[in-house]
Amino acid sequence: GVLPPGFRFLSSKAQFFRPASHAPEDRLPLNRHSGDWNLIARLAPGVTLREAQAQMQVFNAQLAKDDPAAELLAKTGYHTRVESLHADHVKPVRRTLVLLQVGVMFLLLIGVANLANLLLIRASGQASEIAVRQALGAGRGSVIRRVGAEILALVVLAGIAGTLLGLGGLRLLTRLGANQLPLGEEIRFDARLALAAAGTMAVVGIVLATLVTVFHLRVRLAQGLRIISRGGTPGRATRRVHHGFVVTQVALAFVLLCGAGMLATSLRRVLRMPAGFEPSHILTGRIVYPWSGYTNQASRLAFVDRLVESVRVLPGVTQVAVTDSLPFSGGVDDHAIEVEGHAPTTGSSVVAHQLSMVSPDYWRAMGIPLLRGRLLEEADRHREPRACVVDQAFADRYWPGGDPLGHRLTVGAQFDPQDAVTIVGVVAAVKQADLTEPSGKGAVYQPYGRRWPESFTLVVRTAAAPEAMAPMVRQAVARCDPGMPWDDVRSMPSRIEASLVARRSPTVLAGVFAAVALFLSALGTYGVLAYAVGERRREIGVRMALGAQTGQVAAHFFGLGVKLCLMGLGLGVLGSVVAGRAMASVLYGMEGPPAGVIGAAGIALLLVMVLASLVPSRRAARLDPMEALRAD
Repeated sequence: GVLPPGFRFLSSKAQFFRPASHAPEDRLPLNRHSGDWNLIARLAPGVTLREAQAQMQVFNAQLAKDDPAAELLAKTGYHTRVESLHADHVKPVRRTLVLLQVGVMFLLLIGVANLANLLLIRASGQASEIAVRQALGAGRGSVIRRVGAEILALVVLAGIAGTLLGLGGLRLLTRLGANQLPLGEEIRFDARLALAAAGTMAVVGIVLATLVTVFHLRVRLAQGLRIISRGGTPGRATRRVHHGFVVTQVALAFVLLCGAGMLATSLRRVLRMPAGFEPSHILTGRIVYPWSGYTNQASRLAFVDRLVESVRVLPGVTQVAVTDSLPFSGGVDDHAIEVEGHAPTTGSSVVAHQLSMVSPDYWRAMGIPLLRGRLLEEADRHREPRACVVDQAFADRYWPGGDPLGHRLTVGAQFDPQDAVTIVGVVAAVKQADLTEPSGKGAVYQPYGRRWPESFTLVVRTAAAPEAMAPMVRQAVARCDPGMPWDDVRSMPSRIEASLVARRSPTVLAGVFAAVALFLSALGTYGVLAYAVGERRREIGVRMALGAQTGQVAAHFFGLGVKLCLMGLGLGVLGSVVAGRAMASVLYGMEGPPAGVIGAAGIALLLVMVLASLVPSRRAARLDPMEALRAD
């Protein structure tokens, strides 16, 4: 069968699908808990998750009747949890996306406050015109229709421009790696997004139209005519409204700046976290065994040996290894491990550890240091007793301060002496999927060849740039078997970078939001001060005619801008503390905004506000008093 174009199952990159098959022995009660499978079910119409949960509990109780591990599972509290597939899939990035949505709302509020301020300033300038219209017999309806027409035209033009910017923004999201997030491929401009944007524009338009209409209707005839008289200046209430909008913009912009700073600080701390190995100069690629020709262990092992020897002799290659579970490759192979003499207590969980099959040169190729004992050797594929290597986190869990060498363990929930392996070495702990993951999970390494997965990863340490070696390695694979695919070829640093996309993309977007917020706040401050200078021309002219110096005039308006900025910063500091607590779940190594972030955000915002205040202040200082008085 052929699926529709563009079909993807959740975030999977699979391009073909085959039936899941099980051998008869896989269905035995003893093997019921082995394997790595995900169970997905579609609920019948009218059935809730709670009802499905109850049915699963009954089902598990029936299975426990003939399950050899039933007593162990009951002691450790094992249970099945039914969840929404969508909610479970986006859980890793849900909090980050919610915070980004909050940032978008803050940016929207800043834009609305800025636009409302500018429209009110314009409405103040039209007060005399409205007064004249009212004196000539114009009613409230004409005022409402005029304001509505202006706001409608503004909203439509803004909607068209916003749609074009939105399409470009989607391309920016793709370049930032958003398509690598859960369901990231589903991010596209569609009818629902257009409807949401249109609804938002409509709400903003109604709010702005109502605000401007109320302002016009509250201006009485005598008040409007007085504004155009010689002594007419804006009232204190009007000034407070304009100033309040500026303070609000500054406070919201400061919160966004601090949020972006906290995300950037968190990302920088994550980047400093050691991975447990040396990722530079490592090239990796995955090989999946074909269905024909490699149906037994001997054929697969022979191919691996040929491939390793073929790649090892390439110029620029220093180490070659294979593994079935490469760190930062998107798959974590966890297995229940039972250590001899360490039975779980009642209420504790069966511990799952990372299980990897590796060739003897794996640790040298990855740059993982040996801490105790020895590494695996070629002979460990066949010799008895079987050997394994564990990491320091595994050793600390079961033998804190002791020596794990010589102890035995079993892969599975119950210790089986016939299937036990002996620990012969201890290596450093390695991060498997995330630089921030706790290092206490523990890992067990067994010789590649004891177990045969359907695929493996080739690890090549090079002296030159890893990407430059890829064609040569690909040719070596083809020489061993022309039909063998070598897929997902990437350097190890690029894999680590891909694991950080859920942190890097929001950080970049938050930085963009903060930059836009700075621009809007500066624009709002400039607009208010420029309006104040224009409306108080006569007052400025009188003051200068009576002896006021240009520096005093400039300082008055410049001080007003700085005062509004400081008031906004005060409110913004309180808001940033609240935002820091709300963001604690997505930040690493911090529970609130550091003093350095607050200081840097405050300095940046203050500098922008100072620049926005300079132009109107200099304009006021250069005002000719004779021209100002003559104009009035």
